[in-house]
Amino acid sequence: IPVYDTRLSNLIKGIATRNKIALKEGVYCGLQGPSYETASEIKMLRNFGADAVGMSTVNEAALAHSLGIHVAGISCITNLSTGITAGTLSHDEVTIVANTVKSTFKRLINASVDEIILRGSEVFSVVP
Repeated sequence: IPVYDTRLSNLIKGIATRNKIALKEGVYCGLQGPSYETASEIKMLRNFGADAVGMSTVNEAALAHSLGIHVAGISCITNLSTGITAGTLSHDEVTIVANTVKSTFKRLINASVDEIILRGSEVFSVVP
């Protein structure tokens, strides 16, 4: 059973398109953390099919789904991992990127919540 709700995800993608907010889709791999991954771990995860790696989202999405909550995943990728870039990873980089995209991310979330409130039963009705 898929964790992520296709109708909810499509609704958010449509909102992003209408608001000219660029989104990319991929496979997110959640790790325990709190640490940055090594180049070897990134290579292994790429071989497994991961496009992005982080310390959140997966556990929260699985729990929400198990409770019957409709789930869509939206992540802000704040840094390229070790082995992808020659630079040294830092929390400062993560903070700078997060602050740079904050208003766009907030706009997407607010518009999505507004649309869900407006169309709630239509988005979450059961399809036979």
